[in-house]
Amino acid sequence: MASISPETSPAPWLSQVRAVFAKEWITEMRSRHGIFVSGLFGVTAVIALVFASYTFKPSPLLAAGILSVILTFSSLLGVPRLFISEEEQRTFDLLMVLVDPGPAYFGKTLVTIVTTALTGFLLSLLYVVMVGIPVESWPLFWGSILVLSLALGASVSFAGALVLGAANRWVLAAAVAMPFLFPLVAMGVGALGAAFGDGRESDGWRNCLAILGMGVCLLALGPALVPTVWRPGSNHPRKK
Repeated sequence: MASISPETSPAPWLSQVRAVFAKEWITEMRSRHGIFVSGLFGVTAVIALVFASYTFKPSPLLAAGILSVILTFSSLLGVPRLFISEEEQRTFDLLMVLVDPGPAYFGKTLVTIVTTALTGFLLSLLYVVMVGIPVESWPLFWGSILVLSLALGASVSFAGALVLGAANRWVLAAAVAMPFLFPLVAMGVGALGAAFGDGRESDGWRNCLAILGMGVCLLALGPALVPTVWRPGSNHPRKK
């Protein structure tokens, strides 16, 4: 596939995004490594909370905080692999020959958002049913999970893309993602807490809007920044 600039020809740019998305989605569905790791952590955490809350039921705000943390760490465990694996398998240079950095980043990020959303919806439903948390506003609850999945996928993808070629990149990816994840957890607690009945529903929707804005900003910033980082043989740091 020829390298085509998105400024001069947007249609081929979109076709590159679709090609990367299809390749990553097929690979993910064959291995299921990321979904399995994220799902296993989430299910284990939910089961642990079921036993912990056997004698008492957590308050709406505490339940919102626990669910936000589960979703955050679940995404942090599985998502960076889609980027870091390119370096570990030594296929990064080939990827840069076939597609431009921007479409490669965007296609991979879309896969991370979809997988994060799938695991997020399943874990959230399992959490509500097994722990027995009453949901006062289902539209706000599912809206919160949706925008959290988008923002978490975009944040961890952004961090994973920046640490390609670095030593200890798995640990570094988590460290780079933390400044984005902390405010997301805080806003997620506000949105989910309102969905569970703590506070006004309008405040919950405001938190959802803030989470969505942060996710969209990261989605827009990534394709503009990674071309300056993903340069094999020049700016891209290669492990010797």
